[in-house]
Amino acid sequence: MAFRSVTLAGDGKSQTAIKNDINTEAVVNSLVAINSTSKDLNIKIVIAGVDAVVDVVPAHGVFRIPDKINVSVNESLAIVADKGVATTVSFFQQAIDATAAFNAVQQLATGVETAITALKDAAATSEKNAKTSETNASTSEKNAKTSETNAKASETAAAGSMDKADRWANEGADIEVEKDKYSAKHWAIRAASVVSNGVIDDSRVSNITTWSSDKLKKLQLEQFLGILK
Repeated sequence: MAFRSVTLAGDGKSQTAIKNDINTEAVVNSLVAINSTSKDLNIKIVIAGVDAVVDVVPAHGVFRIPDKINVSVNESLAIVADKGVATTVSFFQQAIDATAAFNAVQQLATGVETAITALKDAAATSEKNAKTSETNASTSEKNAKTSETNAKASETAAAGSMDKADRWANEGADIEVEKDKYSAKHWAIRAASVVSNGVIDDSRVSNITTWSSDKLKKLQLEQFLGILK
């Protein structure tokens, strides 16, 4: 750290009192401007190209800054004063703490890296969610098609069942609904025939009529004679 003091004689133009580089910073402890003329004169303090203070130094008077002024790294402090104003700037100028500066930059870099990682993660999550939504939509569509197919199959099965039920009820006499199985109408016709013609029928084999005793005796005789032969 170094203490410095600079006195500038005003000429109406900008004069540099402090100039920091990339490795230095300064703190102004005192700035005193003295007007040696009999009229009020102007003074302006410019920091980093920006007017920080614009004021008047009274005739045969003095102007002082009320507070300290910080001049950061790579910035300058300049005085613009009318002729007849002498300005003395007293300040400490020091090299910056390289370790602290490095740590600050490193922390900033870490923060930026963290932010980038978070953005990447958010983007990946959004993409994953979008794909999940797409998959769910596809699954829903597939399920809807499956339900439609199942509904059609059920409709077809129901229609087939109705047709089968109709056949069990109304299929004609001697027409099988399934192998050796007949409709209610078939048996109704057979029952009506029995009622009309009786249960004796020697002309055919049937599960609802029977042969007469004469035919049964004749068959038994034929079987006996066949054995004797």
